[in-house]
Amino acid sequence: MTSWLRFTRALAALNTGFGYLSGFVIVFCAGILVFEVVVRYWLRWPTDWEIELAVMLLIIATFMSAAYTQLHRGHVSIEVLDGLLSPRMNRIRRTLADLLSLTVCAFVAWKSWEFFGEAWGDGR
Repeated sequence: MTSWLRFTRALAALNTGFGYLSGFVIVFCAGILVFEVVVRYWLRWPTDWEIELAVMLLIIATFMSAAYTQLHRGHVSIEVLDGLLSPRMNRIRRTLADLLSLTVCAFVAWKSWEFFGEAWGDGR
């Protein structure tokens, strides 16, 4: 087995793991929000962290599941083009979509790292 094939299989396994982990995070968020409703309205405890934590975790789950979704071609696609285009053009279309997805992910990662460095430098 070539090293490239081993790398792609390992990456697919990692993406699948993150996909399932993101599902767990979403269920965990639901539990946090149920907890917030119970303690705020039934027990009359003040709450101030649940909504913010749930929002952050849902953002994390969205980005963690993006690679899994891309791996299984679960994103929204124009299926009518599959039937209209030749197999070669469909491969080109999918490659362009993958490159566009990679560009967006690279931009988000770059800006996140930049914001992290700024926050670290400011002591936040």
